[in-house]
Amino acid sequence: MRNITKTQTASAGGAEGDQRAPRRNLRSKAGFTLPELLVLVAVGAVLTGLLVPELSQTRSKLLQQACAANLKNWGMAFYLYSQDYSGTIFMYNSGNALNWDDTTSSDGTMTNAYLKYLGGGAPTTRIRKMRTCPAIAGRLTEDQIVNGQHHNYGMIWPSVRLPGIGWTTLPPTAGTWYVIPVRVLSKPAEYLLLIDSNTENVPLSSFLRATTGNDHETGLPVMSRHSNAVNCLFGDQHVELVSSNRIIQQSGIPITRNTWFQLN
Repeated sequence: MRNITKTQTASAGGAEGDQRAPRRNLRSKAGFTLPELLVLVAVGAVLTGLLVPELSQTRSKLLQQACAANLKNWGMAFYLYSQDYSGTIFMYNSGNALNWDDTTSSDGTMTNAYLKYLGGGAPTTRIRKMRTCPAIAGRLTEDQIVNGQHHNYGMIWPSVRLPGIGWTTLPPTAGTWYVIPVRVLSKPAEYLLLIDSNTENVPLSSFLRATTGNDHETGLPVMSRHSNAVNCLFGDQHVELVSSNRIIQQSGIPITRNTWFQLN
């Protein structure tokens, strides 16, 4: 009996020893040493340094694509309007102040001719959201967009080439509407309809200033919206991201030879 008791006691002691051993191992492995922590911090810093620029570039690309989608929607609206109105698009003339994206009637309601081609929703909200570049909209509240005067896309001042003379502004139709006859575009894929700018209309004489100047909303250069480039909508409804260098080159081409501005 004594031997059995001793054996049982030894076994129990051994079991207790076995149970205590893992606890000693856990205590020895709990936490990190200072060198290990320093290595982890260094690795985290390196990974952060690698990922932050990548995330910033991804965000910038997404904003540029959202901006291009806005312009494509406008291009489709122009196209549908032109199908209904003998191949023309319009720009509103009010006291010689041209505007294409925000026309109101005397009672203050939206009367923009493109509204019925732009989907549902409140007219004012629809127009003013679509005319605001997402890179700018991200800095504003919805109220600031809807109740503000943010014109981030400019339409080139409507002009027509006269053989042997040069260019002249198209006369208004019915007293208040400038009609741009896109049906006579010789090279629609090259004719510029809308461009990232700091105003709603872009006279040829201020083309470079409107596309390289500062935003009225942010005070930042227009070119900074999309990494030193601007989105352009052309007459065949395609959108291109155009570099600042090309914008400068285009502004230096004589008007009579520049297909970006030629209606016929």
